[in-house]
Amino acid sequence: MLPSTRLALIAFLAHGPGLRLFTSYRFGSDLARTNVIALALTIAATLGAAAACAGHRFEAGVTAFVIGHFCWSIYLARYVVRREGRRGEEIAAERRGG
Repeated sequence: MLPSTRLALIAFLAHGPGLRLFTSYRFGSDLARTNVIALALTIAATLGAAAACAGHRFEAGVTAFVIGHFCWSIYLARYVVRREGRRGEEIAAERRGG
């Protein structure tokens, strides 16, 4: 398995498809559900911002999308690092115990 910093970088830049392509990492159902919620919120924010800004619809929509996308990137990278950290601790505990 890759070091957690590389996993976080792949998660941040390439999200789920990149994790599947470059590593053996798979989303669990909890993360997939969170992904759907984040996608829905990003779409709602993008459409809301575009509707609210009469003279600058495109710029407002793109800005809202980029902010939502960036927030999801940070969340996913942190999730991967934390999950891999727990897995590493479990493996170390098994080695010490057995």
